[in-house]
Amino acid sequence: MFNYQGKLAYKGNHFHGWQKQKNCRDTVQEYMENAIYTVTGEEVTVIGAGRTDAGVHACGQVCSFKLRKELSPDKLLMGINANVPINMAIISLQRAGETFHALRDARQKWYRYRILNRRVRCPLRQDFVHFFPQPLEVGFMKEGAKLLVGEHDFSSFCASGSTAKTRIRRLLNLEIERVDDEVVLDFRADGFLYRMVRLITGTLLEVGRGEMAFLEIEKILLARDTRRAGPAAPTRGLMLMGVNYDESSYD
Repeated sequence: MFNYQGKLAYKGNHFHGWQKQKNCRDTVQEYMENAIYTVTGEEVTVIGAGRTDAGVHACGQVCSFKLRKELSPDKLLMGINANVPINMAIISLQRAGETFHALRDARQKWYRYRILNRRVRCPLRQDFVHFFPQPLEVGFMKEGAKLLVGEHDFSSFCASGSTAKTRIRRLLNLEIERVDDEVVLDFRADGFLYRMVRLITGTLLEVGRGEMAFLEIEKILLARDTRRAGPAAPTRGLMLMGVNYDESSYD
C-alpha cells in the first residue's frame, strides 16, 4: 500500500462538516473519497486530522489515505481538485511514511477564531467572522485566557455528545489580539474537545463585554460543568489553521 498525506482548504459553510454521515452527502470526507475513486478507481477511507463541524472552515486541514497503486502526488492532486466542489481544494499532497495516520499522529492543532468588533457588519467578511458590535475589553479577555493555558480537565468547555475517552487536554497557548477592527483568538493545543474552542470563545466574550469577571474562568474550569460556560460562539468565525507532526511521520 502507498500512503499519502495532503493539506486541504475548504469553506465550511458549504459543507455539513468533515465526517461522512448517513443520509448526508455534503461532507468534506465524502467528497474527497468520491474524487479519489473517480481518479484511481479505488475505494479509500480518508482520515482527517480534525473532525470540523458544519460551518467551520479550514486552510490547514491534514488528511491521509492509502492506495494499492502508486500515483504521482502532483497528478493525484490535480485529479482530486478537478472532481471536488469549488469551495474546497487539496493545497499540497505528498507520500507519507507507511504508518502515518493524520488523526492519530497529530501532535498539535491550531485553530483561529475571528471576531468583527465594530458597530457595522461587513458583508464581504460575514462568512469568516463573528460580528459582535458591543465594545470588548480585550485586556480582561487576555487575563481570562491565561487561566486556561496548561493541562486541565476541560469538561466545562465540552459540548454534550462528545465521545472523547478523557476530557483532559493541554492548551499550549491562547493568544488574543486586536487587529484593526477584529479581535483574533489563536488556540494551540495537543487536541481539542467537541466545541471546545467555540465554548471558550463564547465565555471570553462574556468577560470582554463585562458580563463576567475574568476570575470566574477558573471557577468554571474547576466546576467541570458545561452549563457554567458561556454560549458557544458561532461556527462561522472558526478556522483550522494547521496541524503539526513529528518529522518522522513523513516519507
